[in-house]
Amino acid sequence: MTRDFKEYVTANGEVILYVGKPDLQKLEDLASGPGDIWHSSFEQGFKNAFPELAYQVMVFFWYIRDFDNLDVCVSWRVNPFAFAVRKSVWEFYGGFRDYENPMVQALDFGFNTLSHGALPLYVKGLFVDAAPQKIAISVKDRHIFFRKNFKPEQAIYMIYRKGMWKPAEWSAFFYAKKHAKRLPKPPYLPARKLMEMQGNPSVSYIIPTMSRQDYTLQLLGDLQAQTYIPAQVVVVDATPEDQRDESLYDPKKYPFTLDVIWQKSKGSCRARNEAIDICTGDFIIFGDDDIRLKSDFVENHIRFLQTYGVGAANGLDIRADHHRDGLDVLEEKLEKRGTKRFLAGAAHLMSNSNACVKREYVDKIIGNDINYDGGYGEDNDFGLTLVKEGF
Repeated sequence: MTRDFKEYVTANGEVILYVGKPDLQKLEDLASGPGDIWHSSFEQGFKNAFPELAYQVMVFFWYIRDFDNLDVCVSWRVNPFAFAVRKSVWEFYGGFRDYENPMVQALDFGFNTLSHGALPLYVKGLFVDAAPQKIAISVKDRHIFFRKNFKPEQAIYMIYRKGMWKPAEWSAFFYAKKHAKRLPKPPYLPARKLMEMQGNPSVSYIIPTMSRQDYTLQLLGDLQAQTYIPAQVVVVDATPEDQRDESLYDPKKYPFTLDVIWQKSKGSCRARNEAIDICTGDFIIFGDDDIRLKSDFVENHIRFLQTYGVGAANGLDIRADHHRDGLDVLEEKLEKRGTKRFLAGAAHLMSNSNACVKREYVDKIIGNDINYDGGYGEDNDFGLTLVKEGF
């Protein structure tokens, strides 16, 4: 496959490898964005190819099915005969892994890079001349893929779902068991070096809380000490009237606008939505009341979004061993993670404890779904909605 690559050098001097005939001007524009691998495979027959992967992945894996009605979206279903990739990314992963079927090679490459820090994107119109392909993945190909990537039990579950009585499934299973072995997981692609802050975007920070005013005050102190001060902090406090001290939230103490909503409705979804309604910032950062923030937290969120040219990002959610642990303990936990603390790529979940989103995107999807109040999952639903809208 490498012998067939052609090279395109961007205006910034980066080398893009490609096969097929891409629109080079479009490729130039894409190279300055978040993607690492680009294809137009939906029009070439690859959309929702290899559906059997659903028998392995977690039920909440966002990318098992390709998204509809989007010109650009995350998709690991790479066409081996028409795609482009950053040369640095191709060399980092060592190219395609060893499969006889080039279609399985490309799907393996897309699936594994997506899970390890790279961003494969479907781009409508990038490869307009590529011929439609007949997706030929045999039962044997499928079982070899499962053998190389997953546990044997997951292949057996696939057989159960496909039909335990089918001899071809069992024959392919034992063939793969004899002739293939589990491959090591690829390394994680390092995140890009963050560029310096561009302009002065305004930031609103939302804190929903209830009966934990001491936590909220601690968090306000962390926000006060940021290297890039948010323009606005919105506290939505559901503490019962007879248990709260309204004087604790003193706007005069802080270098940002402090808006306090004493929540009368119920639920964290409604709390966040009420805060969203009065947010004024270009970006909204969502956080829980019981977290601690290093001084560069807000700045790094904005620099990350600007570096990758995206409008939403999800950050780490590190659990403290004790609720009184301070920033020194947080630093120790971050150091233990090493380079894994600096990962990028397509999010596989979203957490309202640490996320930054352009306000215009939040407004378009109308905040959190209040049907999740009283339970969990509203943040993942919110994140998936962002992805399905192409944000």
